[in-house]
Amino acid sequence: MIYVTGDIHGQFNPLLYILENGDYSGSSLFIAGDIGLGFHGIDHDLETLGSVEKRLKKIDVHLYLVRGNHDIPGYWSRTNKPRVLNDFPHIHFVVDYKVVELEGHKIACVGGATSVDRYQRTRNIDWWEQESVIDYKYLTKIKGIDTVITHAAPIFCPPGDHDIKKVPYDVLRRSREDREILKRLYFDLIQDTKVTNWFYGHYHKKYETWMSNDYANYSSLDIKLASSFPEPTGEDECRFRGLADLKGTTIDIESL
Repeated sequence: MIYVTGDIHGQFNPLLYILENGDYSGSSLFIAGDIGLGFHGIDHDLETLGSVEKRLKKIDVHLYLVRGNHDIPGYWSRTNKPRVLNDFPHIHFVVDYKVVELEGHKIACVGGATSVDRYQRTRNIDWWEQESVIDYKYLTKIKGIDTVITHAAPIFCPPGDHDIKKVPYDVLRRSREDREILKRLYFDLIQDTKVTNWFYGHYHKKYETWMSNDYANYSSLDIKLASSFPEPTGEDECRFRGLADLKGTTIDIESL
């Protein structure tokens, strides 16, 4: 099975506890950004990932990590990614616009978002200029993509600007630019493929929107364990699901 979950912000232990005590053996789990890597240096991250790898191996679960705004971009670099990050067979860093093929699905992953609290953070310590969504020149036209996993949401999905309080205008503008890129990506994709699933994280809150395949269905989910949405009722429908963050020992884990 393939599952998708939301932001964990460095809290691997509660996530692993859920995986170890649930029926997830042999599955693949995508984290839709904000894994929480890069805040304490690579040595700390390697130690953490080494421990996570051992536990994943025991339960035969693979993690696919999509870049969030609260992740150091260099770990997802196409050219300068630290080679030691390849030493974990059950942990996969999915670079922006990579298409992952699993169990008959073609899954396009796009990381990044704008930190609305960037002015309260320290550059290159807990905030990185390269955090935002990059344009989709890297995505080749591969027909048959049925699922997209992003950290931010397209501009026509909730939340709207009215839900974002006390954000400087330049930050809000950058956030809108991120979401406009994802909007254009969606409309380009549906020209020659049928997208049936779109997941996003980042907002830590539940939203649900259903659209026909001319548009899409997006949502963000409440905190709950192993929840599942019903299948679309029509052939031309697509579901978009936003994912809430890890709270305590509960988190959304959605299946494709």
